[in-house]
Amino acid sequence: CTAGGAYVPAMSDEAVIVRKQGTIFIGGPPLVKAATGVDVTDEELGGADVHCRISGVADHYAHNDEHALEITRNIIQCLQAPKKTDIGY
Repeated sequence: CTAGGAYVPAMSDEAVIVRKQGTIFIGGPPLVKAATGVDVTDEELGGADVHCRISGVADHYAHNDEHALEITRNIIQCLQAPKKTDIGY
């Protein structure tokens, strides 16, 4: 997720990110290079390690796509249906 889309994972209840595939940042490596002169990779700037271990934006660290699907299935299985509330109508 780049630019405005980078806000979506931060606002979600559960976020899964795949190691060496998923990235989340407002401005990518070219912008960092232009602004600071520093070369960084996508992974260093906003990869799974950054967002699961440092920033806390992502909740679940997946090693690959299959692992991400396993995590997602577990999240879905743990969801509870909302309780019905009698509001007197």
